[in-house]
Amino acid sequence: MMEKIKIKNCEKTCGAFPSQWDMIDDNGRELYARLRHGIFYVSLIPWTIGEKEIISIIWRGENNSSDNFGLMSTSRMIELTKDLLDFTNCKIIDEYNED
Repeated sequence: MMEKIKIKNCEKTCGAFPSQWDMIDDNGRELYARLRHGIFYVSLIPWTIGEKEIISIIWRGENNSSDNFGLMSTSRMIELTKDLLDFTNCKIIDEYNED
């Protein structure tokens, strides 16, 4: 089992379609989470320019789910990533706050 990534900062960057977050872990690495067309994923953004490596596809919406439309609250994102990301000491910025 992979050790959880400890997130230091998390900011929701879009309150419309698609829901997305920029994050920084405790090692200074950048991560990006996004829900679009029912697929929610987290990417690690390496320091090399222009390349993204998908860490994991966390969740895929069901056909009749409202999550398929691309809107997700920050609390739902945290719930879905609980096995991969640790938000214990994280500064969360969410000016959209749909909870």
